[in-house]
This record gives sequence, structure tokens and C-alpha cells, in this order.
Amino acid sequence: MVKKSRAGAIIPLVAVLLPVTIFLIAMIINVAYIELARTELRIATDAAARAGGRELSLTGDIDQAKAAARDAAGRNLVAGSPLLLADDDFTVGVSTRPTPTSRYNFNANSNQNPNSLQIMGRRKNGGASGSVSYFMPNVLGRTAFELEQRARSTQIELDLSLVVDRSGSMAYSDIENATQMHDQGVNPAAAPAGWSYGGIVPPNSRWLDMIAATNVLLDMLEQTPQTELVSLTTYASTASRDIGLTGSYNEIIDGLNDVTQAFHGGGTNIGGGIANGAEALVDTGSRPWATKVAIVLTDGVHNTGTNPVAAAASTEDVTIYTITFSQEAEQRDMRRVARKTGGNHFHASSGQALIDAFREVAKSLPTLITE
Repeated sequence: MVKKSRAGAIIPLVAVLLPVTIFLIAMIINVAYIELARTELRIATDAAARAGGRELSLTGDIDQAKAAARDAAGRNLVAGSPLLLADDDFTVGVSTRPTPTSRYNFNANSNQNPNSLQIMGRRKNGGASGSVSYFMPNVLGRTAFELEQRARSTQIELDLSLVVDRSGSMAYSDIENATQMHDQGVNPAAAPAGWSYGGIVPPNSRWLDMIAATNVLLDMLEQTPQTELVSLTTYASTASRDIGLTGSYNEIIDGLNDVTQAFHGGGTNIGGGIANGAEALVDTGSRPWATKVAIVLTDGVHNTGTNPVAAAASTEDVTIYTITFSQEAEQRDMRRVARKTGGNHFHASSGQALIDAFREVAKSLPTLITE
């Protein structure tokens, strides 16, 4: 019996299945591309909402907030193109929540001072960025798809602990080597004849530079629509709670001026300052729904008391921003403190740089994506 050859039988089958296979592959690639574009749009919209919401809370200027949001959106690609935002993609309003555990309610275009910015990121026909072309076009006769993503940024209420160094080196100026001069028994150059610790802090001192920078920080907080409560802890060899959480920032300045009038100096117990400042954020007067933040400043090196990194590790739910001031300040541990708690570290070598650092801290305080 002669067997018939089937050599040509597979060719019609391949001819039928190959287009189907190509079609399925194209569909899978397009579905994956849509999900990638959707993720990129969410990232870009969230970034724009955070940047715009923060600018709105600091300046109260809607145009500046839109500009900041557009800049952040444009630095994020969606399907290979920067995300562009039109005026009708923005909505300002007030977000509130009735209880500490409830969701935020957004009141659009409220007449109150706005604390929330909503952004609609769009890749749609007629939108600023247009629709997105399929990676594999002409599948099912379609060449493009549309996406939309909403994000809302709210400036949340903060309980803030200001923790500042009042050790002996803070009596010296930012250009003096305080450690060397103190060890040699040399007073600050600006100190009057016969000056000693316990008297009024000398002019041009790091301490007075710190007060000037603190004034800038408090002025920026004063301009926000929400309420930030601030406490004051100062430390040298030991730490003390000078002012508990308060919404009256004049009390903070008065507390600092009290130290100015009788500046005793001492060692540098940074860890003790951190622990004391963190306690202020959970004591009576703190708000359970508020985000807890500490700003810790030092001009030197920890030399007594609790290790600052260990003190930071023992705090719970407190974000710590650290600022080192002067060339003598040891930055490594302060970076570790900030990194361990989710904060940022800033360094300032001069009084003006310290003001800039406090201003940057104010700009980077937490905002919350509430949708």
C-alpha cells in the first residue's frame, strides 16, 4: 500500500493560524502598553498634585500652584510624551475630615482659604496632551486610546517640634572655629569685654542666626490655611521643653529670646533633644490626627547623653528633619537620623544659608494625596 505524502497539508493550517497568532500577540502587547501608560499617568498626576498643592499651601497663589503642577507634570512622561495640563484640569478647594479616622471630604471652589488642589491628568482627544496611539496600531480598526486619572493633594495639619542647640559653640559666629577658640579660652570676637556664659548672647552669634531663620520658618507656617502647632525644645548638656505645642508663634520667639538674655552654653546632647522634642508631640495638647514632625538643629558634634541615632530609632511616627550649621557640625549622624525617620537633611555653613535651609524645610513638610 502506498502512503500519501502530507508534506503540504500543514501549509494551509499555518496560513490560517499565523494571522490569528499575530493578532493575539498584538492584543497582548496593546493591553500591556495601556496598563503601562495608565501607571505613568497616575505617577505624573500624583507628582503634579503634590507640587501644586504644596505651592498653594505656601503662597496661597493659584497661578503659582498651577505653574508648579505643570512643571512637575511635564517632567514625567506618559507614553513617551510629557503630561500637559490645561486650566480646566485644575480645581482648588478645601478638604476636611470630621473625625481622625474618616476620609477627607473635598469642597470644590470653596470661598474659604483653599488647602487642597485637585488635578485631572488626561490623555484624551481634545485635551492638552491628546490621546495615546496604540503600540500596535489598527488592531480591531483602532489607532489610539484615552486615559484619565484624578489626584488631589491636601496640606495636612502638623504638630511640629522645633529642637535647637544652645550649646556653648552657638555663642560664636558662623565664621569662627568655636571648638578651638573655646578650648583656648578665647571668647567670641563680637563679645563685649568681660563677657561670660550666663550673660546676653553676643551679636553675630550662631544663636541669633538661628532665631532669624526660625522667624522665616514661622512666617511661612503663618501663611498656610491650616493650623500647625509648634513646640520648642532647647538642649545643651541637657534638654528642656521651653514651650509646649502652641498655635501662638510669638510664644516660640519669646522662648528663644529668654535663652538669648541668659545664654549658659554647655555640651551637646543631641539625642536628649530629639527624645524631648518627640515627647512633646505625644503629650497633652497634641492632636491624634496631625502628622508629627521634628526639626532638629545642631552646630556641633554630639558629645554627651543619648546617641542621636538611637534616640531617633526609639521615636514612633515622627518624621525628623535635621539641619547642621557651621563647618564644625558633624553631618553623618544627622543624615542617618533624617534617613531613619523619613525626613531630609540640610547643611548650612552661614547665617544666610541657614535661613535658606529653614525655608527649604518649610517647603518640604508633608502633604497628603487624599485621592
